[in-house]
Amino acid sequence: LMGLSLGIEWSLEDLSNAHKYHLIYPEYVSANITCFDLMFTMMDKDRKGYLTLEDWEDMTEIFHLNSREEAKSGFDAIDVNKDGKLSRKEFSNYMYEFFCTTDNELGTINMLGPLPK
Repeated sequence: LMGLSLGIEWSLEDLSNAHKYHLIYPEYVSANITCFDLMFTMMDKDRKGYLTLEDWEDMTEIFHLNSREEAKSGFDAIDVNKDGKLSRKEFSNYMYEFFCTTDNELGTINMLGPLPK
């Protein structure tokens, strides 16, 4: 990745710059989109076609992103239509904006829940 080496501690700024650099490559963005679809399928373990708060809490716990209590604010940020479920489209739109753009029109910075203090 853009001159960053394994075994060397990367700052958040280094990772952010490397990520922004790679966004110009369609294959990088396409691979991310495929990954988002696979993540949704993996998280929808009951094959309901949507994610529940419990599914989201499980994911945040597995990836050590937030506590189950903090996960609700992230879930609520993604649940655009406020029906208590995350559709594949809601999930994909947020993941795309968070990982594949430099925009924050949907407020995707809130997806992971409250920022550390």
